[in-house]
Parts: sequence; C-alpha cells; structure tokens
Amino acid sequence: MEQVQAYNENLHLPYQQLPTKKQKKIKIYCQEYGHRDQKVEYISLTPESDVVKSRLQCIKCINGPYSHFRQDVAILKEILSDSLNVLKNTQFQGNLCQEFSNLYHYLNLDVTKDDIEFKFATLKKEIVYQIEECKKEVLKSYDEYYQIKEKIEISDFREIFNFEDLKKELYKYAQKGPNPSPRDQKQINDQLNEYVKKLHAKEQDKQQERLQTQFEKFKKKVNEFTQKNCFHYYKIDQGMESIQKIIKEMKTTFSQNLFTQSELSNDFITDVLTTINQKVYSETSNVEKITPIYSSIHEGLNYKIMLEKLKGEGKSDLLFIFKSSNSQRFGAYIASDNSSGNLRTTNPPLPQPMNRATPLVNQRSFLFSLSKKEIYPIKQGATSLNINQAANDNSELLNFGNNDLNIKSTFKQCKSQLNSGFNTSNYQIGNYEMHLANALEFEIIALQIFKIPQETQK
Repeated sequence: MEQVQAYNENLHLPYQQLPTKKQKKIKIYCQEYGHRDQKVEYISLTPESDVVKSRLQCIKCINGPYSHFRQDVAILKEILSDSLNVLKNTQFQGNLCQEFSNLYHYLNLDVTKDDIEFKFATLKKEIVYQIEECKKEVLKSYDEYYQIKEKIEISDFREIFNFEDLKKELYKYAQKGPNPSPRDQKQINDQLNEYVKKLHAKEQDKQQERLQTQFEKFKKKVNEFTQKNCFHYYKIDQGMESIQKIIKEMKTTFSQNLFTQSELSNDFITDVLTTINQKVYSETSNVEKITPIYSSIHEGLNYKIMLEKLKGEGKSDLLFIFKSSNSQRFGAYIASDNSSGNLRTTNPPLPQPMNRATPLVNQRSFLFSLSKKEIYPIKQGATSLNINQAANDNSELLNFGNNDLNIKSTFKQCKSQLNSGFNTSNYQIGNYEMHLANALEFEIIALQIFKIPQETQK
C-alpha cells in the first residue's frame, strides 16, 4: 500500500489543494527513530501529553506508534494556511473549541469565490455553455449567503486558535536542519504543549464562560440562517452521469437544508427509503417531507440533547444515520409500535422468504449499512430499539435489536453483534462483531435522526 493512501477520509487535503489557496511550505524532519527521512506532516493535539514523545509527526508515526491517535492530529499544511483549521479533522468530544470548529467548517466559511471558479473550470471543457450559466447562478447566491460571515463574532475563538506565534517558531525550528539539538526539540515541544493546553481548557477557566456565550450566539445565528439557506458545497464535486444532471444538481448548491442534503448519507439511501416504502419514496416530493429531529453537526454529539429531542416521538417512525471514526456509515429504520407510545418496538413476523430484490413490507424495522450497501431486516419477535431514558455519562444509550448495534452515552467503545435481532442471511458475513463498523469497538463521531411521516406510509 502506498503511503499516500494512509490518509483516511478525515485526514486529507481536499481536492488536491485548491490553487487559489496560498500554501506556505515548511520543511521539518521527523525525529522518531527510523523516521528521520520523513517530513513532518501532522501535529498531535491529544491532551494525553505523556503518551506522545513528540507532537511533530510524520505519516509513519500515525500509521505506526501513534496509530491509535489518528483522529487527534492536525494537518500542518492546513494550519499554516489558516489557524482555524487546527481542529478541522479531529473529534474531541466535550470540547467547546471542537464544537465551534465542527460548525464553522460545516458552513464552509473559508471558501472563496476563486475556489468556486476553480471547481467550475474542471468541468468547463465538457459543458462549456451550461457550466457558465450555472456558475452565474451559484455566484449570485454566494453573495447573499456570504452575509453570515460578516455578521458573526468569533474573535475570542480566533484568539484561542491563533497559530501565528507558533508558526514563526516552527520556521525558526526548520532552520535548525534535519538534526536539531535535543534542547531545540524540547523547546518547540513545550511551546506546542502550551498551545494544546489552551485548546483543551477546562470549564472552570475564566475565559470559558465568555466563550460559551459567544458560541451560543454563533449557534443561534447559524440556525437562523441555515433555516433559510444552506451552502451544500460538496455537491460541486459530485460526479454526474450527463450534462443535464450536472446542471440540475449543481444549481442546488445553495438550497434549503432538506433530507436529501444529509452529509452522512450516500447514494444507497435511496434503497433504504424504497425499502421503507417503494411506492411512496420513489417520489422526491415525499422524500423531502422527512424532517430532521437531531443532528450532531449542529447541536454537538451529546446524549442529553439527543434524548431531549426524542421526547414525544414514541409513536414516530425514525431513521438513524451514524458515522464511525473509521468512516463507516450505517443506521436503522425503526417502525413505531403505535399501541405502546414508546420506542421499545417489537415487530411482527416478516413474510418468508425474503431476498434483496424484494422490498420489505411497509412498517418493518431494519438495520442498514450505507458503506457496504446492505439491509438487515428485523427477526420475528425481536425488539427493534431500546432507548435508555435514564442514561448517565457512561452507560448504554441505544440498543438496536439484541445488541446488533449498541451505542454508549459517551459514543465511544460502541459494539455490534449482527444477526442477533436482525437477519443477515442475505449476505456472507465472516465476523458478526466487526462487519458493521469494521471494528470490535468503535467511536461514533456523527449522528443524525429523522422522522418519517406516517401519513405517507398509508
């Protein structure tokens, strides 16, 4: 496997680094044993400083001795480009700076008109006239959307993320050559430790209250704005089957934040919806009636907020979509038990036999994998979902089936044991514990919950 493939979905420079972004170059060599021919590409931001010998790491570091901390690193090139990119690729739970960073980058506020020009240019040879017309429309919408950046106040967060002083120190450190002295190594590492300490400030810190107030104002403005218009920037990169499809899809770059714009879904979500009801969800107008209940992207990954959002939804049909730290996407459709008024749902037997070519009967729960493009129907008499309403900071939160998917309140150390309450007989699965998330234990880094309108199911 080539080294460049070590970048996972959350650790790479998007789209070969847009040429409109001025990239500052810095040449620092890794000081780990056996890695001294490798250039430093990452900075470790883990708060566990005692387990990290050096915060300056190369690609061999994150694939070798520090592989367990892959999600705790920042990409050096991105930081040099913009200090606000420090926590762009990390997933520190319960960290206010991380929540701010997630929301800030979700909005694509660092995107410029020049970036849009570049993306359109990649398609221009094939669709000259059509792409020019589409570009005019998107840039016009961009002018209206960009108002949000002018209205938000993030000075306190910008001060915390400020990497300018450290940037100067790194350039000085780079001038020491490939073999800096132990004193120089210790000095730069101490400075990085101080920076990381600032990112992981505790709630009792004096500045935390001011940051919390500013973040709440930021969230309020974001929610107010995205209810009217949301920037779905990723759509410009999507492959198109024809010129007409390209134009139609790219014109929705600026649009309402509807179900079809969910960032956790992929093209297999269409199969999931038609499995719920093929007749109903073959119509786009019905798909857009699906409403969001909870999104960790907007509200943070917090079990208390999730439970609060689910109150009163005991008789609702729900769709859960999860993303794990190793980029696996999966979820569940939970059909309600309309007689019970809660979300502990036992499903009646499914018609037998059932195969992949035959859609499930309406109002039947199932698990699914968006990454593997598989659907696992509920077994006869099995409980589809048990929600622990009394969950605490370290307890079971969601149990789909009989531990087919078990989510903890920390969203860490989650587990799966497929084929317990959900049927996997349509697929060849070697390991029921690892199949769903590609790991025995895994961390959930994003979650969205949607409500399926029952009136469309009739």
